[in-house]
Amino acid sequence: MNRRDFVKGLACLTAGASALPAQLAVFEHYYEVNTPKTLLPLAAVDEIYIAGMADHSVPAWIEVFKHGEEQALNLGLNLFGGVVRWVAAPDQKIITPQLRWRITSPPYQGFVEAGMLRGHISYLDQGFVRQFRAIDSLEGTIG
Repeated sequence: MNRRDFVKGLACLTAGASALPAQLAVFEHYYEVNTPKTLLPLAAVDEIYIAGMADHSVPAWIEVFKHGEEQALNLGLNLFGGVVRWVAAPDQKIITPQLRWRITSPPYQGFVEAGMLRGHISYLDQGFVRQFRAIDSLEGTIG
């Protein structure tokens, strides 16, 4: 599926089955101008979930990047039982050929280790197949 068909498909999913042509056209335009111009396969990220599993208080920063170093989200979490769940509204998916995350400790706040968290990223690939990617490391990439 090419970029244009992907944009049209996202517009249809967002607008819903009973959308009027004008509503569909608005969503199509929205996704057209907000989807990167690329020949690489795209993904539409719509959920990020991370749960802290530490046995003591450990603050963490969660940075999510799209298109290399362009920051998409900047979140904070206490890994001692804390939970972060970001769910996109229908028109707020992160659309990118590559998504990257990095989980670090704020200065002077202890050290984050990979075993202190579990989670996943849910996204639609360019073929509209739902995919899940486990977050079990401090850094990772989709795409």
